[in-house]
Amino acid sequence: MVVASAASQSQSQSHQHARNASSTSSISASIELTEDESKLFKTLLEVCRARELKTTLRAAGGWVRDKLLGKSSKDIDVALDDMLGREFAQHINEHLQASGKDSHRFAVIASNPDQSKHLETATIRVEGIDIDLVNLRAEDYADNSRIPTMKFGTPTEDAMRRDLTINALFYNLQTGLVEDFTGNGLSDLQAGYVRTPLAPRDTLLDDPLRALRAVRFAARYGFTIDPPLLESMADADVQKALETKVSRERWGVEVDGMLKGGAPVFTRAVAAMVDSTLFPVVFHAPCIPAESGGVYAACAQAHLKLATTIMQEEWASGFAGSIDRMRIVMLASSLAPLRHCIVSEHLDGSRKKARPQPASRFVVATTLKLRSKDADAVALVQGSAMRLRSHFDASTVFRAASDDEDARSCVPEEVRESLGWIVKDLRDDWRGCVLVASTFASLVGKQEEEEDAVDFSEPRDADVASEEARLVIRAIERLGLDSCWEWRPMLDGPKMMEVLGMEKPGKELGLAMRRAAGWQYRFPDGTEEELVKWIKADQGQQQQQQQ
Repeated sequence: MVVASAASQSQSQSHQHARNASSTSSISASIELTEDESKLFKTLLEVCRARELKTTLRAAGGWVRDKLLGKSSKDIDVALDDMLGREFAQHINEHLQASGKDSHRFAVIASNPDQSKHLETATIRVEGIDIDLVNLRAEDYADNSRIPTMKFGTPTEDAMRRDLTINALFYNLQTGLVEDFTGNGLSDLQAGYVRTPLAPRDTLLDDPLRALRAVRFAARYGFTIDPPLLESMADADVQKALETKVSRERWGVEVDGMLKGGAPVFTRAVAAMVDSTLFPVVFHAPCIPAESGGVYAACAQAHLKLATTIMQEEWASGFAGSIDRMRIVMLASSLAPLRHCIVSEHLDGSRKKARPQPASRFVVATTLKLRSKDADAVALVQGSAMRLRSHFDASTVFRAASDDEDARSCVPEEVRESLGWIVKDLRDDWRGCVLVASTFASLVGKQEEEEDAVDFSEPRDADVASEEARLVIRAIERLGLDSCWEWRPMLDGPKMMEVLGMEKPGKELGLAMRRAAGWQYRFPDGTEEELVKWIKADQGQQQQQQQ
């Protein structure tokens, strides 16, 4: 076992805030406790003394890792060597009550392997901080399950059964030392290295979800994945076990964690999944043949990398927006090869036909079990990006970006209307959609029979794509369409009925309202009088066509 010292916040709090949390060179050999953490740990030790317990208390896992990296963490798990979490929680409350302090009810969370809770956990609030209490354990896995059989274990057994060495470190509350029972955790954290405590293939076969966890942590911290671990992630048996032993919901939780890290983290995660051949498994689409998995992954990575590059341009920084918005851009870009594909299969290969849907939506909603609103948004962005791409190719839109040109005279009326509908449908996501469209290959020369086929076209040149996206965004803004979804109709339903001489509403009213909205996109500065005149002329033309 390797140990390192710990220091209180009062010794060097300012030094902690000066660290760069993402840099491995900033890792300290000691943990500096905040005032709240010191107070919490002091109270827990008082419980042991007052109740005459021989229990050794150890903060475990992520809190230790993040504190050593100079990052703040509120995710405090306390491991117990001789009792269950609920038992120690009861001791805590009895001590607090005897001391005249406020006690809190504690919750016992049952084992739930599908949510990576392999053992009962007690959650309690102490000194204003929520902590989880769990006993040290050892694990045995059945061949066909990632649900282990549990028993009390030693600190070494508990450390060795964890997913990664950097997540297997302990902070001993009694001694104030960091304990590294794997012998590699501290050095791996210092070196920026992701590896498993035991043989990687065996570790992944026991719990295949650890493959995705390794990707997420490596991407989050910019660490290197141990080559033997990367090789094991590419093992056919491991990938099969991931498909059969781990629920899709758990896949989605890990991918969601990668997306929450933003574009740099997700880009690194996709690169790791490409290197380990996990990408076509994790982002499985029925329209991708097994033999094309490598090409699919490489093409997806290239589009995502280009989109990330554009997002980092100075001109694009203003519309990056929230993580929720950018996650749609990241997913739509990484699923670019599927942009023409419609699928009607079930994930389990059932012969029963499912409702046809864009392949990108299938991946997000069915393969990864992410939010339905994410799946719908990705499909909408990809479909709208294809419509935008056709306007890119026509090139007239680019002229409208110039301050030397009259924007509306540069762009045909029908294109202005089309852009208006795209922006209205996408709302705040429209700028991200332009970015995605700029990465797509030109549609010029594409044959109709290529529709509904996988597209492994390489993305555009980075400089060309970035400039195209910038110009189209500027053009839409100069056309006055950048917030058109907020516009109110010039004519409401009753007024429209009056103009058309309608006695009651119906399908015709809805169509007329849509045509009026399209007119507004063509002429944002138009007046109600001009719109009424146009509607009456349009009505006359339609009546003539029907005769």
